[in-house]
Amino acid sequence: MQPPCNRKPRAQAERNFAAGDWEAANSQYRSSYDATYDTLAHARGCPSTRTGGSARKWLQDNGHLDEDEADLMREFATFAGRNGSHAGISDAVDSQLRRHMATAVIRFGIAKLG
Repeated sequence: MQPPCNRKPRAQAERNFAAGDWEAANSQYRSSYDATYDTLAHARGCPSTRTGGSARKWLQDNGHLDEDEADLMREFATFAGRNGSHAGISDAVDSQLRRHMATAVIRFGIAKLG
């Protein structure tokens, strides 16, 4: 199951990945992750003005994510955004790792909070 918010960036990520446009895929995997957790947080009462790391922090502060889970989310967000989406900075191996990691943390969030 994918939340509706996740469908467009996830579909774009998969199209870019299939086309070998690694940087664009990486950017969309990160966007998909952010959109999913924003939606999950807002569904649990997080103010709509809080997005990204602020929404994930709200989830932790309000007992929806354990400390180690929140740490994992922060580390993934840092990893996913470490090089941006500039041409020539990624390759198939790097993008595949981001793809798998994004899928795992998104599925975890949906299973726990969805």
